[in-house]
Amino acid sequence: MKINFKQFPMYTGIDKKEMVACDVAYSLANNLYTKVPDNIGAHCLSEKIYNAEGNVDLSGQEIEIIRFAYPTFTGAFADSFEHYLKTYKEKEEQHEN
Repeated sequence: MKINFKQFPMYTGIDKKEMVACDVAYSLANNLYTKVPDNIGAHCLSEKIYNAEGNVDLSGQEIEIIRFAYPTFTGAFADSFEHYLKTYKEKEEQHEN
């Protein structure tokens, strides 16, 4: 799955009616680097996200690392990330049919 964390669609409020493109690359990478203990995968993923110029190709394991780190993020990021995953999966399924 490819995600551009420099143009990541984030909910603007709890009502989840609107989304705006936000640059979350630095804060995401920094949280993974500084707040996920004893996890070499989180360390490597933080570097991958931080050094990316655009899309970051995430493996299933890397998606789970981000989910594991949800307690270090805002609820808006966690909900937006889950929405992105669901939307991506639906688009993928439409292309298969």
